[in-house]
Amino acid sequence: MASVTLLTVWINLASDLSDYRSFSMLSSLRVVKDKPGSVNTYASGRRRLVLKAGGGYSIDLTLPQLTRDEIDWLDLHVGDLVLVRDDRGRKIWCTYLSLPIDEDGSDIAYGDGSLSLVEITHSEIV
Repeated sequence: MASVTLLTVWINLASDLSDYRSFSMLSSLRVVKDKPGSVNTYASGRRRLVLKAGGGYSIDLTLPQLTRDEIDWLDLHVGDLVLVRDDRGRKIWCTYLSLPIDEDGSDIAYGDGSLSLVEITHSEIV
């Protein structure tokens, strides 16, 4: 049996889920799950874990060869609540606050972009 490995990410605008873009050319996808806390060492030499409330996911995407339409769509939604899904079944409500684009100056208007997506607390009614 053959297997297919997909590297696709879909970004939907939360206020209108029919407004989305899919990105199948990823040069990197980094997903980090964090829990704020620290390990404290006390006078007796004992070490304790101290956890704080909160935590969540952050996703760093590197998107090569974006078209002008994709760049414009991403630029329009900086700071908006978006739904990010990938081919591994992850579904994360998040936002991005900057959109660095390295334009190559070609006539086709390609550019390489990167997003740092930060999970937002969100609830949905199913």
